[in-house]
Amino acid sequence: MNTYLKLPRDGVVFVCDAGRALVLRNEGSATSPSLPVEEEVPAPPNPRAHEQGADRPGRVFNDERRSAVEAVDAHLRNEAVFIESSIERLDGIDRLRPIKALILVAPPRVLFLLRRHLPHRLSALITAELSKDLTKMPILEIERHVLRS
Repeated sequence: MNTYLKLPRDGVVFVCDAGRALVLRNEGSATSPSLPVEEEVPAPPNPRAHEQGADRPGRVFNDERRSAVEAVDAHLRNEAVFIESSIERLDGIDRLRPIKALILVAPPRVLFLLRRHLPHRLSALITAELSKDLTKMPILEIERHVLRS
């Protein structure tokens, strides 16, 4: 069964993964959407985790006991920083030209981080979420997946 999401004019589809974010604003109508790219946020270089440091984690001394400290995955930390900066860009776009509705499209782990870090003002605008990685697809394919899924 096909369902059609309605995205009003000035509604935004925010497509994000850990390495790229796209802001697609509906310049058409709810019945005939047109989703040009308003902004593309490329991620800064994020080398593989093993290339970012091979130091062993430190140790903590408590009284007479010694404990290992969990290693921090620099790769995952950089991805989280990118997602947070993408949210800040989306928030800035909304402040310049208000968003009427918001559809989030991201892989499950990224969708979780988006929900966690989105300002309440933007969270209130969410009309749909799609748990898929579509950042590498052409815009027409993204539109097909999101609005005509």
